[in-house]
Amino acid sequence: MQTFAADYPTLAAWLVTIGSALVATLVALVASRLALTAVARLAQGRVFATTVLQHAKASARVVVVLLALQLVWNAAPDDLQHLATIERFTAVALTVAIAWLGMRCVGGLAEAIILNNPVTMANNLDARRVQTQTR
Repeated sequence: MQTFAADYPTLAAWLVTIGSALVATLVALVASRLALTAVARLAQGRVFATTVLQHAKASARVVVVLLALQLVWNAAPDDLQHLATIERFTAVALTVAIAWLGMRCVGGLAEAIILNNPVTMANNLDARRVQTQTR
């Protein structure tokens, strides 16, 4: 009696690759959570860093997960069917996620500038000018 891997070598290779992808995703999520927690502690009391971090958390997690998946796809056997398509899709998704991360960081910086220049003061002309230029 032959083993499952001998009967279905492509399926077995895909199962190993998918299992590796799941493990890499979990490790990436845990690592990103630990890293974001450490950075949040370092950023306490700093308006700019805290605001940018709050804006960029979700997109940073997506970037880390997609990077981990890209590493798994690069380590997978090259003879897997449709692996090139999945690699391309992950690369495009990673490009979009990095652009999203950049946009969120810029939005966080704009929000921090607005928080740093409140218009609730008596002489708020400078603060209104800065907020208008920021938006």
